[in-house]
Formats: sequence, structure tokens, C-alpha cells
Amino acid sequence: MARLVIGLNQSLDGYVDHTAFGPSPVLSRHVIEEAREQAGSSYGRRMYEIMRSWDVAQPEWSDDARACANAWRRLPKWVVSRTAPSLGPHATLVGTDLAAAIQSIKDRVDGEMSVAAPASVNVPDDPVARTCVCPASQSLYRTEAASVTRDHLGDAFRGARRDCALCPLRAQCLRTPATMPVRYVAFFHDHVGRRRNYSALMRERIDSAAGRAQYAQRFATVEPVFADLRANQRLDQFTLRGRVKVDTQWKLNCLVHNSEKPATSGYAA
Repeated sequence: MARLVIGLNQSLDGYVDHTAFGPSPVLSRHVIEEAREQAGSSYGRRMYEIMRSWDVAQPEWSDDARACANAWRRLPKWVVSRTAPSLGPHATLVGTDLAAAIQSIKDRVDGEMSVAAPASVNVPDDPVARTCVCPASQSLYRTEAASVTRDHLGDAFRGARRDCALCPLRAQCLRTPATMPVRYVAFFHDHVGRRRNYSALMRERIDSAAGRAQYAQRFATVEPVFADLRANQRLDQFTLRGRVKVDTQWKLNCLVHNSEKPATSGYAA
């Protein structure tokens, strides 16, 4: 009986662009050895279409790339798709009864069989198109209502029962497969406007390029005035009450500050 092993590419930042992936020589040799030892592979439609680039040899390929392509071509492949994609050599389309098909493959195949996901069991999304695809290459449905959690606004997605019920990745994809019927996932990209933290908004404005330039002018114009009013004029607090009286006292101190400038700068002589 075959043993299913989920195969994926993982980088330090958690993302691998499969269309521009260039492994090092050491990693290439590891991939070649793994492919030679496998008894077969199972793919979703999208990942299989990416992997089909190995079917056609290219003149610019290195020796490691050719060896990897040869090892991949000889493998039996099972493609899981609700459509009818174009299949290459040694590839078989798996029908709608996914659980029965995978069990039948396991019964008649000996060795290790890889299940290739488009990424890890974490579900990738497209924030621009607002779409989401699960590890089994099935599209998730986006709910009409926006997801709001702790002032964070995002898009919520859910899987279809017909896809999740018989999915071979169910145990890895769902936190509690026995009780959760389908996969739910949400991607947060913004804050709720009316409840946004104003301190965080102030920090964002100050840390921006325009904010830093504007705040730099504050040190050159306003801060020395405050220092003179507090240190020289001893204006640590207002002695009057009421908006009109406080405004009058503030203007009087500013008048004294401005009157001192000609004297201290030598213009009075």
C-alpha cells in the first residue's frame, strides 16, 4: 500500500513563486533523488499545469534540470480536477469520487506517493481579484458580508461541501476534521474606519516622508519658542481661567518673546 506524503516548496519568507523558482545545485540533486524514489504523484489541475513544463525539454536547461525532468516524466501522475485538462504522458484524470479514487491508488501502488499542493496547507489568496484557492486547487466562495474582527476588515471565504467532504487533505487543512464540515478562512487587509486607533493614525502620518519633513520644521521654529516661554518667562502653567483670559495671557507672553528678539539680536542698538 502506498504512503501519501504532502510535498511543497517552502522558503524563509513562506512564499515560493513556482513560475520563477530556481533551486540551487544542492536542492536540485535532492529533488532528483526524491523523484526517483517516489512511486507516483497526485496534483491539482493548476499545479499539474505548472509541472507540465518538464514534459518539453529546453536547450538552455542544465544537466540537473534534465535529470529532474527525466525523473518526473517517468512517474505515474494522478490529476484531480472537475474539468478536463490536457494530460501528458503517464497522467490519469481522477474522477469526482476523490476518496474512492485515492484509496484505489493506495491499494495498488507500493512505495511513497507525493501529494503536491500549490502551497502549504495555508490557503493562498489574491487580494486584488479577491479570490482564494485551497491547497487542493479548489476555489473557495467569498461571503457577501465583510469579515470584521477586532477592528480589522477583510474578506471571508468558505469551501464547498462537495469539495471538502472527500478531500484527501482534509486532516491537514481543517483544525478539527471530525466537526468542521468545510474550510473557513479570512484575510484581513484594513481597519474599520470609524473605529480606527487615532494614535496609530498619528504615528503613520508622522512616519511618512511628508510628515517627517513637516515635523523637522517644527524643531526649527516652534520648539525654541516653547523653551523660551518655559525656561526664561517661567510660563509653566497659565494663571488665569477661561478661554478668553488664557488667550490674552498667551498673546502677552508671545509679545514679550517677539520684543526680546531685536534686543538679543543687536537690532536695538
